[in-house]
Amino acid sequence: MGAPDYPTDRRTPESGLMSETMKIPVHATFLEAREEFEKRYIALQLRRFGGNVTHTANFIRLERCAFQRKLRRLGIEREAT
Repeated sequence: MGAPDYPTDRRTPESGLMSETMKIPVHATFLEAREEFEKRYIALQLRRFGGNVTHTANFIRLERCAFQRKLRRLGIEREAT
């Protein structure tokens, strides 16, 4: 079986479907890439929810205390609203 017949724009990040902020350097190790993705994704979602940790944690489906630990580990500070 071949690749599914998805529209061409669904196959490439250049299509504009992927946010510019979500691109990861190709030279990164898996762990570095995952950490960079988590930082950018969490920062993006925190901005989306106005810095509200509880709403952001609920949206990304993490317990609030686990989310707060992740924020500390990744060095992310929530923005004042």
